[in-house]
Amino acid sequence: MHNYFECHNYNPNSTISLFCFPHAGGGADIYYDWSNFIRPEINIYILNLPGRGKKYLEKPFEEFNVLLDNLLIDIEDLLDKPFIIFGHSMGALIGFELSRRIFEMYNKKPEHLYVSSYPSPEIINNNLVENNISDDELITKLKELNGTPKEIFQHKRFLKLLLPVIRADFKLLNSYSYKELAPLSCPITSIIGSHDNISVELAKEWYKHSVAVFSLQIFRGDHFYLNNFEAKKKIGKLIEKDFMKINN
Repeated sequence: MHNYFECHNYNPNSTISLFCFPHAGGGADIYYDWSNFIRPEINIYILNLPGRGKKYLEKPFEEFNVLLDNLLIDIEDLLDKPFIIFGHSMGALIGFELSRRIFEMYNKKPEHLYVSSYPSPEIINNNLVENNISDDELITKLKELNGTPKEIFQHKRFLKLLLPVIRADFKLLNSYSYKELAPLSCPITSIIGSHDNISVELAKEWYKHSVAVFSLQIFRGDHFYLNNFEAKKKIGKLIEKDFMKINN
């Protein structure tokens, strides 16, 4: 039983694990349909953070290093197979730092790291908000990012549940401090939307964090291009290429 990772397509004969990390305020549900695009030989483990989904009664993390400490323990016995990491927005930063911790602690590395819609970690992310931002300002920011269903803003009850989680996630990101370490030895693919609020220049800077192959992919859409059916199909194809390389 794991506190933070859940698997919805468990296959005892799987040969690879895929770890997926959601955006700020996002829950595991954003990856629930990925089993339709990912080969069945790949087990998909989704990060389900406190404060949302089945864990909505639990207090969200607000300190980045505390989060990493907990995830590092929780993921240990899931690293018995080759693994790939995919993180979107806040999830990209979590996936990157967890990859570094895994190598440092367990001497294992991902076969591939996908960082989606987030600037290279040594660069200040101008999309973050201050910890003391008002609810009205936070709502305006969420509308700008276009990742929250419009219906949520019309239901005060749901909005009341969502805002504390979003606020905690921004506190989590604001607590992050980049530390320079040796680059990873796995390939890194940076992905952004064609109308993303993360620029091509910022996305390209991820190249410096790997001594292996770096690539940049641009999919049609905004910061939440990930919600598009075509984008999911393309990501499935990318991961399928990794699968073929690992199993050859």
